[in-house]
Amino acid sequence: MRQAQPPPGYGHPPPPQSRGRGRGRGRMLGIVVGALLVGAVIGGAIVLTADDGEDTEGGGPVTADNKKYKLTTPATLLDDYRGSGDGRTVTHPLDGEDRRFLNMAEGTGVSHVYSTLDLTAGEPDASEIEQAKYLTFIGAYGDVSDPEKSVDTFFSVMENDPDEGKEMLGNPERVTPAGFDGGVMKCQMMKDDGSDSSADVEMPLCVWADSSTIAAVTLTDEVRGTSMDEAARSTAAVRQEVRVPVG
Repeated sequence: MRQAQPPPGYGHPPPPQSRGRGRGRGRMLGIVVGALLVGAVIGGAIVLTADDGEDTEGGGPVTADNKKYKLTTPATLLDDYRGSGDGRTVTHPLDGEDRRFLNMAEGTGVSHVYSTLDLTAGEPDASEIEQAKYLTFIGAYGDVSDPEKSVDTFFSVMENDPDEGKEMLGNPERVTPAGFDGGVMKCQMMKDDGSDSSADVEMPLCVWADSSTIAAVTLTDEVRGTSMDEAARSTAAVRQEVRVPVG
């Protein structure tokens, strides 16, 4: 168990940092290895991961249900998870590495970190931090020409990224949780064995893609753990809450 430390204020949090390597990577990949890894959100580094962007409307091509979609960052997700910042959806354009990572010709990136901590009640104590659960959401919307290839590319980059302290376990598994349709979703377990932890932490990473959105969700619960099935169901629910029609 990591030594719990009070999280910094949500007002102007620092961007996530990867563990010592990968300075040439794109913004979205940096977000993944910085924020999806448990070390970036537990023990005093709860962060708003998309910075220096602007609200945009945008939208991708028509999906199977004849609608365009964009991604947003609601103030809360799945009832229990509260986001950082002021609730405004912060976006940024994808750079070349981002587009390679997501297999997108162009698009707009969105990301946010959520936790079950209630910071409106004052600074949480160590016990509250240890018991808290965390949800990281990163994604992009635009033209996703081959959703399955985008999902596979995402996992391939995660598997081959050279950062320390992260290991992908097994292989991505295709999942079809209730409430998910019109796209592709796969999940895979990942392990954080960084030096700042006294024990390895495993968590499921789920990625979905459809013709206008691609996103990754990780749920971290060091006390109870999270199964792949639970993560898939939660990711389907997150998709319903963050993906909204354009126009």
